[in-house]
Formats: sequence, C-alpha cells, structure tokens
Amino acid sequence: MLVEEEHEVIALGGLIPLMKKGLNHCRATLDRIFNLYSEANFHFLGGANELLLEYPFFSSDSTAFLNSRRNPSQRKLYLPTGERAEAPESLNTRDIIKQNLKFLIELEEIKRVDLFSFA
Repeated sequence: MLVEEEHEVIALGGLIPLMKKGLNHCRATLDRIFNLYSEANFHFLGGANELLLEYPFFSSDSTAFLNSRRNPSQRKLYLPTGERAEAPESLNTRDIIKQNLKFLIELEEIKRVDLFSFA
C-alpha cells in the first residue's frame, strides 16, 4: 500500500465517476481515506470544487477554471463555498476566468495559513 511506503505525497484520482453518483458518495469515500490515513499528504487530481474546502488536501490541480472558454454551457463562477453557479450574462469569458482564478488563489492562501499556523 502506498501510504505504508511513506511517500511524501499520494495522488487521489478517479474521483469523477464517484462525483457523478453524487458528492455525498464521493464524501463517503474521502471520509474513509482521511480517517484511515490522517497523517498522509494527498494530492487531489483534477479537484476544483467544494471538496477542496471540506478535506485537508495537501495540494490539487485542475483546469476547471478554464471551462467557460471551452464550452458556453460551462459559464460558471466559484462561490465562496467552493460550489459553482451560473455566471451572470454581463460577465464575459475572460472575467469569468479571472474571477475563478481569484477564488483558487484565495483558497491557496487560506490553506497555507491553515497548514502553517503554529499558534
């Protein structure tokens, strides 16, 4: 098992099929993983939703912030909860991408404070 081999970071992928069954199904799986291996550093492959706020992922990557450029039906903005909602018609694609990047950058700052707070 990878956790027993003490890798610095372990990637968690293949969660999209779980998400298609519903986020609660995905949460149940992540609950088991984080409860069993609370000391491990997990990288969330392709993760860019509210699960980033709910679980102590070490890192993540995603191109979801670019989805509005790829597909007009994906004109979505990140909400402070990490959920995504339809963007107002008044926002152009570039503004949607900028807003989504702002959310992700702020999330990184929030997580960094959590990880390195020694108070």
